[in-house]
Amino acid sequence: MQPRFFNTIEGGALVFSDSNLNVPFDENKDFGLHGSIDVEACCINAKMNEFSAAMGVCNLKHVDDSIALRKQICQRYLSNLQKVPGLSFPLPREGTQSNYAYFPMLVQEDDYGMNRDELCDLLASHQIFPRKYFYPLTSDFPCYHGQFDSSLTPIALATTSRVITLPIYPSLPLASVDRICRIIRNQK
Repeated sequence: MQPRFFNTIEGGALVFSDSNLNVPFDENKDFGLHGSIDVEACCINAKMNEFSAAMGVCNLKHVDDSIALRKQICQRYLSNLQKVPGLSFPLPREGTQSNYAYFPMLVQEDDYGMNRDELCDLLASHQIFPRKYFYPLTSDFPCYHGQFDSSLTPIALATTSRVITLPIYPSLPLASVDRICRIIRNQK
């Protein structure tokens, strides 16, 4: 099954191909309520309001077109940037299908000439706003202070300072993608 994404304004939707997988979610989405007063687990209100659900239903008909447009944008980024020293891209594994929700890129300072943060600043100076993804490392979140030693996950720790996601949305013009790529290639 191809992963799907679509806009619901706020909230989301889960679709299971195996109805048995739906049971644990249904049991926990309504504050853990089972019946009118039995609370069997500490849970959240994971129900979507009706307006957001209606928006999601309306947008379902655009999902395949949106994925196709995002795929074109990803392919354009790759064709422009894949030979730039110091930049690498995690590509979908064989046998999987992407929804092209993000375009992540790893920046290796020694080979590229600047680090991820410097590249983010450069792009921002051109009114382009990438995101630092997987940053900070989850184990370094303040809520986990003192519980985890991030040095025990050195690959994750090193990656968190190198990954950036470039802008991607279905209506992003390919000319804008080319402009972003020129700035990244020329570093000015």
